[in-house]
Amino acid sequence: MSKKTQKRHTLKKSKHEHSWSSDSSYDLQRREIWNASVNMSLPLFPYCMEEEIRSGNYWYKDKFTRYLLIIIGLRGKILFRFNTKDIILNRGDILIIPPGTEYLLQNVDEKSSHKLVLELIGNNLDSNIMTLGLNNITLLKTKEYLKIAAYLREIGNIIHEKKTEDIPLVVGLSYRFCTEIAMIIMHSENNDSLVARAQKLLESNFETKLTIKSLAKTLRCSTSLLNNKFRSELGITPLQYRLEKKIACARYLLCSTSLTIKEIAYKLGYCDPFYFSGEFCRMTGSSPTKVRKEKTLI
Repeated sequence: MSKKTQKRHTLKKSKHEHSWSSDSSYDLQRREIWNASVNMSLPLFPYCMEEEIRSGNYWYKDKFTRYLLIIIGLRGKILFRFNTKDIILNRGDILIIPPGTEYLLQNVDEKSSHKLVLELIGNNLDSNIMTLGLNNITLLKTKEYLKIAAYLREIGNIIHEKKTEDIPLVVGLSYRFCTEIAMIIMHSENNDSLVARAQKLLESNFETKLTIKSLAKTLRCSTSLLNNKFRSELGITPLQYRLEKKIACARYLLCSTSLTIKEIAYKLGYCDPFYFSGEFCRMTGSSPTKVRKEKTLI
């Protein structure tokens, strides 16, 4: 990486430490942010829609995204690097990044890359994405990507107008868009691997106790096969994976909601809030109280 590429701009006031390279070249940059005055709590709405064509060896990093990100690749190749895996976004791909995720993206195409991004937020974001199965880093391939892209641009056009009377429309379109993506996931489930199917179950219904035996029974496989597959592909056990996702969800709830630590503990299936706090500290190096005090609300 060149010295020029190593230069970065960092929003030091932000807890999430957004940073990016300084040598990006834009052939197109459209960014629509919903900042209309709203004196109500909305369950789900688009915070931002952006469309970019970038050339050059740019990169962007977010240590803790606060949004549900749905990204559509329209041209070129973009590398997304996560803690557990790397994903290349190609033309026609749709990438889902749930809130609470750390990631780095980098343009790896020689010429340029073109992508559309929708950032969704809301009071019921956590429950909505769990219900729709959007709470996992997921790469989808669909022939309908141009239709999905057009739908996303329609949402962007409404955001651009910033009309208060359009609030019911934009909330409804957000739900419809997420449902469209959920249906694409549903149609591709038959081709999912054993680990992918297990991940979906491990990342939902945190309030319910889940054992490796009951998980294996649901997936119609042996516990030893399931454990071996996880260790081979992810380097951890299924229950360790579930714990990591619980803690990621806890961080999101601490930073984005007014739920008490006790309420968050119960929501994640902990009967004892003190045990939850101890496990959270062991996994993150910080207490839930400290994480909440350091949060930066958008």
